[in-house]
Amino acid sequence: KSHFISCYYCQGKKLAYAPFRNPSAHRSLPYDDFGEYCDYMMPQIYWHYPTSRHDPVKLFNSSFAEWLKIQEEWKKSGRERCIKPIIPLGQTMYQTPPKDIAKWLSVATRYKGFCFWKYDDTDEAQWQVIAKRNN
Repeated sequence: KSHFISCYYCQGKKLAYAPFRNPSAHRSLPYDDFGEYCDYMMPQIYWHYPTSRHDPVKLFNSSFAEWLKIQEEWKKSGRERCIKPIIPLGQTMYQTPPKDIAKWLSVATRYKGFCFWKYDDTDEAQWQVIAKRNN
């Protein structure tokens, strides 16, 4: 655990971790350790891949349900310090259709913040959708 707090360059800065969207499929990862030493949690809620497509809203909701369940477990077991604000991480890579980004944003904007991966792949139509929802 000490490697989280020993980074000279991180002192006084906010730090987030970006786990997979579905912690139930990756149980061996030390999510509570990350949560204890980070300030935010940014689950990667990606739905559009070259080989598969998913409904962005359903995927978002199932991801949040899993993370909120884990946070509740941490609370019940006295590990509240591991619970951090969730900032959902969406996607623009793989030519994600702007209409799907708009759907994802319809639920993501209920939270205090959101982010996207990967900005250098973001086209003009995607930027327009993001800009509309970010005002």
